[in-house]
Amino acid sequence: MKTGRHILIFAAIIIFLIGINYYANRSESVVVPDSQNLRITGPASADTLKAALKTMPPDHDLLMQTKQLEDHIKKNPDDLDHLIMLGNLYFDRGRFDEALGTYQKALTWRPDNDDVRVDYAVCLYNTGKPMRAVEELERVIQNNPRHQTAYYNMGVIFLNMKRDEEARKYLEHVLHINPHTDIAVKAASSLEQIR
Repeated sequence: MKTGRHILIFAAIIIFLIGINYYANRSESVVVPDSQNLRITGPASADTLKAALKTMPPDHDLLMQTKQLEDHIKKNPDDLDHLIMLGNLYFDRGRFDEALGTYQKALTWRPDNDDVRVDYAVCLYNTGKPMRAVEELERVIQNNPRHQTAYYNMGVIFLNMKRDEEARKYLEHVLHINPHTDIAVKAASSLEQIR
C-alpha cells in the first residue's frame, strides 16, 4: 500500500512540475518521459525531477516514434501504411535521404498516391535533384490537376531556381484552385517575392 501511495505522490509531483514549467516558461519545450522508462531509486526533490525532465532531447517523442516504426517495419516489411508514416517522420525531421527510400518503396506498391509522390519530390529537391523533383510533381499534376501542394512546390522550386515566370504560373494556379487554404496563403506570400 505504501508503494502505491508513493507512485501517486510522484505522479502528482511530475504533473505539477510540468504545469509550472509550461506556464512559467512557454518558450522551452518540456518532454515528459514515458512511464515505462522512468525509475525512481531514491527520494527525489522537485529540483531533481525538473532537471531530469530538461535533460531529455527536445525531439524525444519523434525519436521514440521513429525507432518504434523502424522496428515495426523490420518485422512487417510489407506494411505500407506504417512505411509511409516512417517516411513522414524522416521527412519532418529533415532526414530526406532516408525518407526518399521509404517513399520510393511505397510508390512501387501504390504509384497513384499523389501525396506520397509530392513528399518524394520534395525529398528529391532537398537532396540536390531539382529536375527529378519537377518530373515527379508534373506526374502528380497530370494525375490530379487540382493538387494544390504539387503546384505550390513546383512554384517554390522554380522560384529558388530564379525562373520567376514559371514560378508565378504555378503559384497563381494554387490561388486559382482555392484561395482559402493554408497552402494558398503560402503561395500568395511566395508571389510577393516575385512582384
